[in-house]
Amino acid sequence: MKHVLVVGGTGMLADVVSWYANQSNYVSVIAREEEKVKRIKHSTKQQKHIYPIYVNYRQIEKLEEQLKTAILMLGLIQQVVAWVRSDAKETLKSIIKVVTDQLSDWQLFHIINSSADSERIKDYLYVPANCQYRQIQLGFKVVSNYSRWLTNQEISQGVIEGIQQERNTMLHIVGQVEPSDK
Repeated sequence: MKHVLVVGGTGMLADVVSWYANQSNYVSVIAREEEKVKRIKHSTKQQKHIYPIYVNYRQIEKLEEQLKTAILMLGLIQQVVAWVRSDAKETLKSIIKVVTDQLSDWQLFHIINSSADSERIKDYLYVPANCQYRQIQLGFKVVSNYSRWLTNQEISQGVIEGIQQERNTMLHIVGQVEPSDK
């Protein structure tokens, strides 16, 4: 049984949490609202595999403490799926540090927005040798010459596809990111 951490799992990545749990993986979900976690659990066959971590991820010390507790309870984290707002860069660095300190190989699927510069983000983050880092970039859909944001379901499905891709694919795009003027 794998231990997976999902950041952003009570919103647009809720179906990703369910997908992991329904495959009998332990899923730690960083959450602030108990109601949202309950909704995810009710839509999942393997409710007991979802472990909520109730913390504001901007509170770094509390976050690190809670992650270490989850590791003690559920085992080493083998995969992280992280949607972290661009103004909370220290959060992702902190998660990388805690998971890397396990001294075990792991994967990070970093979810980034459509306008993000994937190379610049990669350069900003320190990705240790025991981490396989991949990006999943969220785009948009063009329908009848107008662009629209992806739905939560489209996002989750695209993220799952990105996770299932071959290991040597550094960037997976969900929807499209060009042309940006649509």
